[in-house]
Amino acid sequence: MGCHLRTSRHGYLAFQLRWNGLRSWEGTQLRDTAANRARLEKVVRLIDAEIGAGSFEYLRFFPNGNKAALFHPQDKEVPSPKTFANYYAEWIGRQGPPRVKPSTVAFYRYAIGGKVLPRWKSRSIESIVGADLQALQTNLYALGLSAATVNRVVHGALRPLLRDARRDDLLAKNPYEAVRPLREEPKESIDPYTPEERDRILAGFRVKRAVYYPLACFQFFTGARPSEAFALRWGKVDLERRLARIDRSRTGSYESYTKTVKSRRYVRLHSIVTEALRDAKPLDVSDETPVFRTPAGVALDIRNFYQREWVPMLNDLEIRLRPFYNTRHTYISFAMSLGEKLAFVCSQTGTSPAMIERHYGCYFLQTGDGDLLEAALGGGRNVKPDVKPSELADPAFGETLLNSVAKTEASERATRRNRTGDLLITNQLLYHLS
Repeated sequence: MGCHLRTSRHGYLAFQLRWNGLRSWEGTQLRDTAANRARLEKVVRLIDAEIGAGSFEYLRFFPNGNKAALFHPQDKEVPSPKTFANYYAEWIGRQGPPRVKPSTVAFYRYAIGGKVLPRWKSRSIESIVGADLQALQTNLYALGLSAATVNRVVHGALRPLLRDARRDDLLAKNPYEAVRPLREEPKESIDPYTPEERDRILAGFRVKRAVYYPLACFQFFTGARPSEAFALRWGKVDLERRLARIDRSRTGSYESYTKTVKSRRYVRLHSIVTEALRDAKPLDVSDETPVFRTPAGVALDIRNFYQREWVPMLNDLEIRLRPFYNTRHTYISFAMSLGEKLAFVCSQTGTSPAMIERHYGCYFLQTGDGDLLEAALGGGRNVKPDVKPSELADPAFGETLLNSVAKTEASERATRRNRTGDLLITNQLLYHLS
């Protein structure tokens, strides 16, 4: 191991190196003369000393030597910028249960895959800045999408994708820092079904599609979210105590947790619901059998039920079509108009007081703890109107409750009489429902 001076076969001086298991022959352009040897011997001694000390640096002496490639730092291959299309394909493949519900993944595909991807397909993900989001909002709104829909696309679906891109070190800065959502138009009313419409719908299902009467009854008189009702199992229903445990939700074929932790609750089953469920409960059911099923015994799908059952029924009854979810609005507005306590309605429906006050404030009258509803619904009696199919299409059918003006006047009189008006409202309701 060391360095020696040699003469090539062409008569030129050369360095012969051996160190760290390597061998190298480094030629020079100097002829083998006494003067040239004396000159290079000094270099040989220096290299030899450094090899012995372990401090020899090959490139310092031979920057273009035969072994230089072994000591030059390797140039790192710079990857080409990842396009938005490539990152979206990777990102959407990572979305799904249990972290993300299938319905949310479907929305991502609609919003990002359908609205954003065609515009940003070849854009590099790292080049996206706030101005791009602002332009995207403007373009989508110009196409005729509502401000609410644009906000759901840009600030709802796209935001988690760009958040994950920042986590993956593809974005240096949060592009949302200087971008505000579009100002949305005032939202439409909650639009509940009226008590008259509710009664006609219930009678319609009881006469024409009796298999779904318990579901309609449960929805109108518990205020549960449809996804919660479709996930209900018989093991969670106690007909003796008139309670049902809500702790799951079902969307399509996917069953998971409820919307929020506070949505896990027991709901009180009013008498009309209890009797409808008791009549519909099969003799041979297990605790895991869904309460609401198709005639073939298959678990219900919300969209299929809406399209195949709800829409045709309302069309037959000539009732203005509203979403099946509005049965929840119907229960809450009806309960508040009767004067039920806010705390009771919140615990029954699994929502916050602020949410109810914001959307149902116009229905607030008095306070109660559930007894007014029970009395209005029959007080334990089986409230099943004797209806002929020919009567269902009669617009006058179902006028079983006071109209809103009369109820408001009665409530005002009740307030002036220290709640004596409660008896008047309840007696009139019982008279019409009996």
